[in-house]
Amino acid sequence: MADVALQSEWSLVEDQAFQLSQAAIRIDQILQVEADNAYANYLLGLVAGKKGNKDQAIDIIAKDVEADPEFAEAPNGLGTILHEQGHLDEALASYRQALAIYLDYPEAHNNLGLAFCDQGLLDEAAASCREALARRPDYAEAHSNYGLVLSKQGRLE
Repeated sequence: MADVALQSEWSLVEDQAFQLSQAAIRIDQILQVEADNAYANYLLGLVAGKKGNKDQAIDIIAKDVEADPEFAEAPNGLGTILHEQGHLDEALASYRQALAIYLDYPEAHNNLGLAFCDQGLLDEAAASCREALARRPDYAEAHSNYGLVLSKQGRLE
């Protein structure tokens, strides 16, 4: 029974790896035609990160941030990868950069809140989560993260 479950899980892993490889090929094809396509470069960085190549992902997305200073998704995505790598100060700077470009970006507010929470800055974390929810009241992840912050603050009510 366990072997069947493991085979099923392995099939999912193989399928995801195949899909990521196919996505990378399609993105490379787009970049051959449009080398300065910020969204394609960003997606290529995300694919590298999903494949476990975090340093490559950081390099690709950091170049994208420089190449298109108005593309808020790039510094937000860069912040997420930096955060996963434990580079909290750099992640905070990236999230703030995304918000400087586009203040009404709920994902960046939420991510900023998570980074603040991981630094123990719970008041700032709560404020950032509230900002995310003010911009998108049905944002389930922000509700969950806000609850986490409130719990860490001892505000269980």
